[in-house]
Amino acid sequence: MRFEPLYVVLLSPLAAFSTPAQPLDQVTRQLSFQLQQLGDTHSQHQDCHTSIASLVSVQCGRGGDGMDEKDRSALSIAFTICSMFSASQPVPHECSFWASIPTKPPEALSPDPRDCLAVLHRSPQDWSTYQGFLRDATQLCLALDGQRQADIAKDTYINATREKLHLLALLQTHEEHRERENVVIRELIKERMAAIKASFVSAEHLLLDLSLETERQHQALNDLDSLLSRLKSEGLNLLERLHADAISRSFETTNTVESSMREIKNSVISKVSEELAYLIQMHGDHLHSQQDDYASALARLIDSERVALGELSSQHMSKLESKYANLALDIQHSHSSLSSLRHDANVTLQLLHASQAQTIKSWTVQNETLATLIETAVTAKNLTAALLHAQNIVDTTLATANSWKHRSWAIPQLLAYGLSGSPFVALIFATLRTLFNIILTVLVASLAIFSARMRKVFLWIWRVLRQDLVLQTGLYVNR
Repeated sequence: MRFEPLYVVLLSPLAAFSTPAQPLDQVTRQLSFQLQQLGDTHSQHQDCHTSIASLVSVQCGRGGDGMDEKDRSALSIAFTICSMFSASQPVPHECSFWASIPTKPPEALSPDPRDCLAVLHRSPQDWSTYQGFLRDATQLCLALDGQRQADIAKDTYINATREKLHLLALLQTHEEHRERENVVIRELIKERMAAIKASFVSAEHLLLDLSLETERQHQALNDLDSLLSRLKSEGLNLLERLHADAISRSFETTNTVESSMREIKNSVISKVSEELAYLIQMHGDHLHSQQDDYASALARLIDSERVALGELSSQHMSKLESKYANLALDIQHSHSSLSSLRHDANVTLQLLHASQAQTIKSWTVQNETLATLIETAVTAKNLTAALLHAQNIVDTTLATANSWKHRSWAIPQLLAYGLSGSPFVALIFATLRTLFNIILTVLVASLAIFSARMRKVFLWIWRVLRQDLVLQTGLYVNR
């Protein structure tokens, strides 16, 4: 079939779409170039093919399977009318509707094209042009839709690339922030390790000092125990000696008083007898009766004095025995109190050993423990001073007792307070009671101070361990 040059120009871009070797964008560029040349050649209808091509693009962009048979026929008629306009041919009346397609929307392609096709079929040239456009309408739609899909893919690729670049920037920023956090965490770990190492070294020195101080305290407690035992034995011996001495002195005093009373009685009787004999000789029977009265009165007086002296001796002996029993009970109570105190000291020492493992966690524990040790040393020093003072009091009392033992002027004073020497025993008993009260008070105060300090130390260690646990948990969560 032979075509005119106009049809060759029109069909050459459409025939290019059937070539599978050419890329889609190249075919599109060729089609646009040919349409532009066609518009330049026929300036009076330069927008006809462009408008119809845009309608093809809109129709193909609706999705689905593309154009149907009616749409392809209408667009082929429109392209044929454009070719007739380009060749300055008259448009048949039956095809006048398709002559205005570029100004109508695609939905207006609804009239029946059979009358127009019948008119075009009369002219072989127009019919061949229509058949060529109808054959290549589907390929033109695919080419335009391929360009649109390429644009969509290009935009999608650009958007995806931008998102990836933004994601990479975010990842890089996050990595830099994480690296800075890792540097800070490493520095913090180094500082904490250095602090822990320093605390461990300090705790080792503190533990060594604490062990030495514990040994010294244990030795001091042993010395105190031995001193109290020796003091107890010496006190018991002193009480036994005092009791024996008091009993012997009581017997001696009783014997002396009895002998003195006998001598006084004998001397009085002899004197009275002599006087009575003289008076009898002087006065006779009257004085003889008076002598009998005096003799009976003197006998009653001697008997009453002897009875009163015996009762007084018995009362003083009973008082002395009761005081000695009370002293023995007080000594037993003091011994039990000292035993319980020693048990509490051992329990405290065990608690001190148990708390040594917790002192490694803290730097400030050294100051608290040193303060406690200083107060314990001061308390021990005060206790030693109190014991020395008590020992001086006991020595002074013993020296005073020994000086009273060899003085004869103390006997009337002892007689004034009783035959058993109760003021001296009361003085010894009050001295021992005061000494034991001082010792118990000092030991209880020392234990109270030490317990309060250890409680503060344990509370501080618990706070440090809790802070370390919270810090380690936070570091793990950040990682």
